[in-house]
Order: sequence, then C-alpha cells, then structure tokens
Amino acid sequence: MATQNLIQGFGLGTYKIQEGTASLANGGTITAANLHTVLAVELTAVAASGSYAIANVISISGNVVTIGLSGAAAGTAPATLTSATTVHYVIIGQ
Repeated sequence: MATQNLIQGFGLGTYKIQEGTASLANGGTITAANLHTVLAVELTAVAASGSYAIANVISISGNVVTIGLSGAAAGTAPATLTSATTVHYVIIGQ
C-alpha cells in the first residue's frame, strides 16, 4: 500500500493518500494502516471478461473500510459477488 503526503496547502499538509489493490469478496475490508481516520474512498472493481462489477463502501470505522461488491455477466441482473474480485482503491485520510 503506497502512502503519499498531499501537497502543502491541500488540507494544511495533514492529509495523506493511500492507494493499492486488494482481492475482496462482498463484505471484505481494507485497512489503511498508515491512517487513523478515513475521509474519502474511491473504488474500482475489475470484472471478468463479459461481466461487470460494482464496488461500494458499506461502512468506515476508523481506518477500516468495509466494501460491498455486486455484479453479473452482461445482460443479467446484478447480484452480490461471493468470489474474490480485484478492487483498486484510493483512500484519503489523516
């Protein structure tokens, strides 16, 4: 998990960005180890060919983000994903 300081002037230099990937199923968690508080999260799920996947934040508690995942093959209704899916994330916090 890479951690970067934000440029001075954005958040008075106290905010950080962590980015990386995680293999998660629905309800999986990402722990932002170098942060105490999570302020914002950006997620992108990688779907298998011919399918789609949607990642969303279920909850944030301190530096732990719980992820919800759903998706399906093209042309079918979305359902909760129970198998692991690669999720790219960017977490902003302190």
